[in-house]
Amino acid sequence: IGKIVFCLQHGSQLGWLVEPQDRSVTIFTRDRLPEIKSGEDILPVLNCLTDWQLSARELFNWLVF
Repeated sequence: IGKIVFCLQHGSQLGWLVEPQDRSVTIFTRDRLPEIKSGEDILPVLNCLTDWQLSARELFNWLVF
């Protein structure tokens, strides 16, 4: 979390903290409190990727743990 906050303070727009144990993704942005996404929740992406949609479930289906 500390590294994500550091990056946001230095210009990053978005950070994802992937939690494999509970299959959730905590979303960090500069202008909001963190949000937790899971299941069919759609993960936010950068503005340059607006045509791309990915749910938390799809992300975890792609990853091998």
